Amino acid sequence: MKQHVLTGQNVLRETIEKYHLTESFLEMGMNICAYHHEKFNGKGYPEGLAGEEIPLEARIFALCDAYDAIRSKRSYKEGLSHLEVMKRIVADNNQHFDPDVVEAFLECEKKLLAII
Repeated sequence: MKQHVLTGQNVLRETIEKYHLTESFLEMGMNICAYHHEKFNGKGYPEGLAGEEIPLEARIFALCDAYDAIRSKRSYKEGLSHLEVMKRIVADNNQHFDPDVVEAFLECEKKLLAII
């Protein structure tokens, strides 16, 4: 399971190199693939990066991915309420998640609720 980050990174890197692509969104996508399981406190994978060593796009995606995973029903678990997910995200502030990203997410909460 932990290899999916490297697989995604490698597929994008090889595509970028093969076709001499220069669009910045491709590099951002590669960073998201590679680093979205890093944790702000350095206890994530694959490299154990911490804080701002983790690309910003991966720090943002990590929070969004966690929100979606906790909220969503899976074959092995029920989805949790928005309130419960928010409590978990706030509890992991400065551990799993970048505090600046958490703050921005909290500022957008009303817009998120309007969508969902």
